[in-house]
Amino acid sequence: MADRESAFVISFDGKAGDLSSVLDALKRKIRSDVSEIEATTNKVELFKQTRAKADEASAAFFKLRERADELRQSIARIEGDGGKVGTELTAALKATEKQAASANREFARQADALSKLNDQLKAAGVDTSKLAAEEARLAVATQAAAKAAAAPWKGKSSAAASFPAVVNWLTYAGLPS
Repeated sequence: MADRESAFVISFDGKAGDLSSVLDALKRKIRSDVSEIEATTNKVELFKQTRAKADEASAAFFKLRERADELRQSIARIEGDGGKVGTELTAALKATEKQAASANREFARQADALSKLNDQLKAAGVDTSKLAAEEARLAVATQAAAKAAAAPWKGKSSAAASFPAVVNWLTYAGLPS
């Protein structure tokens, strides 16, 4: 099997045709990529927090709904025995139903926010069904991009001194070598 060889060709247009301007453009691109990765990482964190809040609201709703059912059964039992339902019991039922409705609205609000974040993350290429793996992937990409943005070619004037950093960045960016 023959070795693969890659070649990069940098052409200059004559207007800003020096290596320094090419490297400056590359550094701007790397910084932009770092910013995008960080923004995506922040959205992943927000997604996790929103999912936790939605889970909490859902659990609260079901707990309150169960409590309201218990109160309704108590009221039905008292009325079935011919007794009079006290104001405390009816007030407790009313308060529990109000809290359940509030928890249901909160769940709906969190679910809506979760759906929007999910859409944004999918557009950024993040699979939210495999969140742990995506977090690990983003961490590696952030480290690689930050390392590339640290300008390893700073102070170097020759293309040969800059070339390894450019190749590393292109590799981490997912471009074929």
